[in-house]
Amino acid sequence: DFSIKAVASPLSDIQIRALEGGVNSDFQEYYPTMTLDGNNLVFTRKVLSSYGDYEHEDFFTSSRLSSTNWSKAEPLKGINTAFNEGAPSISADGMTIIFTACASPRDGFGDREGKGSCDLFESVYDPNVGLWSLGENLGAPNSSSWESQPTLSADGNFLVFARSRYSRGRGSDLFGSLRGEDGKWGRPFSLPGKVNTPYEEESPFLHPDGKTLYFSSNGHPGLGGLDIFVSRKGDDGLWGEPVNLGFPLNTHNNENSLLVEPGGSTAIFATNRSSDNGDLDLWQFNMPIASRPTSVGVLSGIVLDKSTLKPIDAHVDLVNVENGELLASVVSKAMSGDSNGFILPLPENGRYSFEVSREGYMFKIDNVFSIDATDRDRHIEVVLEKINTGASISMKTVRFESGSSELADGYQTDLTRLVLWLNSNPSSKVEIIGHTDNIGSKDFNLELSTARALSVVNSLISNSINPERLSYSGLGSLAPLESNDMEEGRAANRRVEIVVK
Repeated sequence: DFSIKAVASPLSDIQIRALEGGVNSDFQEYYPTMTLDGNNLVFTRKVLSSYGDYEHEDFFTSSRLSSTNWSKAEPLKGINTAFNEGAPSISADGMTIIFTACASPRDGFGDREGKGSCDLFESVYDPNVGLWSLGENLGAPNSSSWESQPTLSADGNFLVFARSRYSRGRGSDLFGSLRGEDGKWGRPFSLPGKVNTPYEEESPFLHPDGKTLYFSSNGHPGLGGLDIFVSRKGDDGLWGEPVNLGFPLNTHNNENSLLVEPGGSTAIFATNRSSDNGDLDLWQFNMPIASRPTSVGVLSGIVLDKSTLKPIDAHVDLVNVENGELLASVVSKAMSGDSNGFILPLPENGRYSFEVSREGYMFKIDNVFSIDATDRDRHIEVVLEKINTGASISMKTVRFESGSSELADGYQTDLTRLVLWLNSNPSSKVEIIGHTDNIGSKDFNLELSTARALSVVNSLISNSINPERLSYSGLGSLAPLESNDMEEGRAANRRVEIVVK
């Protein structure tokens, strides 16, 4: 019934065409993955062995030349072997690949160490020699079962993959795993919600928005074989009711290997619909509006030491200021070459808090607004100051009720981060200083700024910070950061400052 209705009401204005340029060949191409900037594509290709007597899977990469054209694909060096490597998922910065390798009856996993029929491995790129590592077994996510087809979140901390109890085609589900602070992957869990069925769920793709999951299944109503579905993560952490992408994207044949580009309007998938011999090629199409994810741009940057202006390692978090949801968390790396810094997904719509911290340094917070059509990629420099007497943090986003010293309801980014920082630096004592703009009398502003500083102190004490570590004062409008002649300057002057004592 579903198939009859879907074919009778096909999606309109869907343009499906083969990728232009040097990606497709006479061999099969499938399982594409893409860096967050959308400029580098990695995929699986079946190739002949060096002796030409059998086929095996290798990874190839291609660079974007234009919005529709791609460079000639080249094999990845270091990671490819004479055995099968397949189903890659590349990290946002293009420096890590999670992939599948399977055991052969004669040679097992070759030079790799595996647990079951197919396992997940992690390869790291070394820019100094231009090679990918052979790949280390992920550990906990793998078992004696079949694990394959990984998809990595934009911050590299959440992994979704397919697992079958026996082998592919005999019932598979989608599982998740979280990366711990030690860098190791945790115990896998079946995705909570409505994605999995007693039948086949495979070929997952987690969009960089972190909330939209595409996958293939024959366990939900479809047109026959494996169809591609989309499920969205709710505020309760559960994955919602899957929705079939519809005809002609789905057909009576098997559809899988979907990749939705970061911008959300274009997708790439593997299909043999133009072939008489079953040859899979990578094609692209414009995503139906109803099935699109949140459009995502790139927020990249580097963290510097204030005294030396040299790169340093630091933790970087992107938080939704409306509800405190952690959208992405990465480590900004202090390395040589092009691998300096960090890269984060910056979603369309909404307000976000950009938070940077490192032990022994003052933290830094700033508001980051969503991307728009003309500003999809942003690069910033963040300078952190070591903890010394007199070092200060200007907290511009602490929200108070209008004209009042009462803290506004809802999530307070700066205060949450300040509590974490004080707990991480238990020997530090601070003074909270309130500031206002010049609207109103000096006496009123002085009183208001002092009362607001006290409100911050009380909030910290309520979060178990020892009051002996805290003092407060108010300066009213006496120490402006910018001119009070314009509203933008006045907004910058209305702040709370934290000074190390």
